[in-house]
Amino acid sequence: MYSDIKDLLEAVVMSLVAIFALAWAIGTIQTRQQIRRARARGVWPPLGQIPTDEDLKRLVKAGETLLAIKMCRRLHNIRLIEAKAVVEKLAQQADAGDGR
Repeated sequence: MYSDIKDLLEAVVMSLVAIFALAWAIGTIQTRQQIRRARARGVWPPLGQIPTDEDLKRLVKAGETLLAIKMCRRLHNIRLIEAKAVVEKLAQQADAGDGR
């Protein structure tokens, strides 16, 4: 009986690992598609160009909040919550600059 439970647990763990890997792969593909579209619109830097804070501001102004957070995390090597705060602050500054 112990062997049956152990086999079942192993199967469950392997299934969870497979589900996590699939979810990660789907998320990666979606992010790449978002970046490709943003690059086509001119709000993400071209291939081979290292993103800058100006690129980050351009994403925020274009309303690409999630991509801006991802870029901010990469640029400054910070946690998600910190990047979100930076992007929100940039959005507030952009709104204030537009007279909103």
